[in-house]
Amino acid sequence: MPIVMMVLAAALSLCVSYVLGAFSLLGGRAFATVIIGALAALHAAAIAFAVIQARRNRTGFAALALLSPAPVAFAGVWVAAALQNGWRIYAPDPNRDVACRETGIQIMNTPSAPVAAVYVDWDTMDRDLMSNYGVNSDGHLTGFGDSIPDPEMLVYSPYADVVVTHELSDPEEARKGLRLRGLIKYTLTATDRRDGRTLGTMKFAIDMARGHACGANVPGHIDIDAFLRQVTHSPESTGQPSPDASVHAVTLQKVDEEIYSPERTMTGAQWSDLIIDSTRREKCEAMVPSIGPLRHRFSADPSGLRSMVLKQGQDLICDDAAIIHLGWNVETKTWFITKYWPDGNLVYRISFIDPGSFSGYHGAVMPRSVQSQDGFLTFEYLNQNQAGYNRQISRRIRFRVKEPPAAAHAPDPPGVSSPAWAAYTPKVKLESLPNGLGTFPR
Repeated sequence: MPIVMMVLAAALSLCVSYVLGAFSLLGGRAFATVIIGALAALHAAAIAFAVIQARRNRTGFAALALLSPAPVAFAGVWVAAALQNGWRIYAPDPNRDVACRETGIQIMNTPSAPVAAVYVDWDTMDRDLMSNYGVNSDGHLTGFGDSIPDPEMLVYSPYADVVVTHELSDPEEARKGLRLRGLIKYTLTATDRRDGRTLGTMKFAIDMARGHACGANVPGHIDIDAFLRQVTHSPESTGQPSPDASVHAVTLQKVDEEIYSPERTMTGAQWSDLIIDSTRREKCEAMVPSIGPLRHRFSADPSGLRSMVLKQGQDLICDDAAIIHLGWNVETKTWFITKYWPDGNLVYRISFIDPGSFSGYHGAVMPRSVQSQDGFLTFEYLNQNQAGYNRQISRRIRFRVKEPPAAAHAPDPPGVSSPAWAAYTPKVKLESLPNGLGTFPR
């Protein structure tokens, strides 16, 4: 019986060692040679120790000795990897010390005029440069964030007020996989495109492979968004009209109402026809083309510099006479409507409280129904739910509101004054992003 136990232990141990040796080939021939050699030596030592224990009638110790090579080898690999990782992270690095001596933000000038849009010369979609890196007090990298800086500020064209370029200390290292990159020092330079002056620089160093970083510009973070806001003197955006904008709170006047019992059912195709107006959508694509992830410019603006932000879930309604921006504030349950002349000058901003749900059916303004005529703004409000591919409508209300007086005509934005930027060509391809709008006249 003791011999059978030892034979089974030896067989099981050899099988496990065989599997471990096979997997070690994934680490390369040199690594596999070390692991297989260590396993062979451990098995030889285990057999010798087991024979000694068997002669002393210690069958249990002999069996355990025969089973030990694979676990001991695995533990050795784990300890070696932990030591190597610790050395990689905590070992002195003269190159890192040199790279970290000149990091931080330097502000040189203030913008010549308020900044509405920024262009960055790196591809924000390929994770070449992340917008946020976490770094602790010891200079260890604790994480990294999105690769796209504040999308409300970004544009993909030379219409930007400020252009941000970047330089790498080691372009070859940057071609490696994100987590395999060694030490790279980044230098960002922000330039006011309107007068050619350098506004400021941001320098930081990242070693993804060793988990090191330096050049934090906010506590615990290397934050490119914070640098963009600081160098452009722009507050953190909220996606809503600015506090100083004149927003008129209005009360809706009900024109007519229809309650459907049973509910009116519409197919997906019928619903699409109800909310999409190809004619007005094409007008929007021409009158306010996309120049960034969220930013659109007014093509009729002579200066070419007026623009607006259109966030997901918001809509544009475009006619020859005006452009209407429809949005929803989920926190305050308030709708806001901003009307512009085709050249981007503000006509007015109004807001009103959402009429609310009806019999459990949530409601929304139908963008296609929005009309401006004879001094009134009219639109339809539907309470509906989705049931599979169909829509069930429980109520339709037609509202109108008296349009407020037009705002004072704003002066044209300052044009490009530096000849050096006249021929500026962005490195990022200008993309024409679909608006995803639903607008229709009744």
